[in-house]
Parts: sequence; structure tokens; C-alpha cells
Amino acid sequence: MPLALNRDAWFKVWLESDEDIEEENRPHFVSRYLADNSYRQMVGIEERVEQVGDDLGAILSEMEDVLCLAVVDWRNMTDPLTHKEIKFSREAVGEVLNPSEVWELIYKILAQNRLKVDAQKKFESPSPIRTGKSAKGARARKRAKTSRRKGSPS
Repeated sequence: MPLALNRDAWFKVWLESDEDIEEENRPHFVSRYLADNSYRQMVGIEERVEQVGDDLGAILSEMEDVLCLAVVDWRNMTDPLTHKEIKFSREAVGEVLNPSEVWELIYKILAQNRLKVDAQKKFESPSPIRTGKSAKGARARKRAKTSRRKGSPS
């Protein structure tokens, strides 16, 4: 099953400013893995923000929309005045995060979605093309050439 469709495949990201908070109490964001189209949208956010120009509202809205392609929930988010839990929603993202924090999360999510070479090898599917005969044939042709060279006059 593709990682982006696996309901059990998610990861946590948190802000650098919260790293010192013990894990069980640390505010964090629950993110899903992205399929190619969503990943492309997230990667292209910088270019789109530049195209929007000076419309700050449009820029912030676009950034929050892109962040919510991946973030599906959060934990340990509480209102500092009421101490009540803040429920996750697209609208609440703009009430909780500042623009720098949105950028930080976008970059962390993109980094988590990139597989390292070792991880990719772990998930590689076997090649659907059988190369047994062609490899043997190539070795036989190479041996024949080598034999002819040995037997040819110098």
C-alpha cells in the first residue's frame, strides 16, 4: 500500500522552540506522508508566495493551506489564558502559528517525506524484468571475444 494511503503511517513534528519540553507534554503536529501531487504543491510554495506579491493575507493563507496538506491533527495545544485544549482545524492553524513557525513546519515535513537512500533500498520492489538469459548471453559473447583474441596472431 502506498505510504500516503496508509492510515497508520504518520509522523510527529514539533517546533524547535518546544524541543526542551518533555515528549509527553510537548506540543506537536501529526503529519501524514504526502503523495507526489501534494509534495509538489508543498515544494512550490516559495515560488507561489513570491508570485502573490504584497498581499500578506493571500500569502499567509496559501502557506497555511499547504501546511494542512500534511498536518492532520495536533496534540498538547492549549490556550495560554483558559488552559483549554485547542482543537485542530484549518482555521485554528492561523490562530496558533506565526508565519515563521508555518515555514519551519513546512520544511520539517518536506524533509521527513524524503526517503534516504538506505530507506529507499529497504522498500525497493524486485525488478519485473528477468535478466538471467541476457546476462548469460552477454558473458558468453565476452568469453568468445576473449578466446578469439588469445588465439589471434600478434
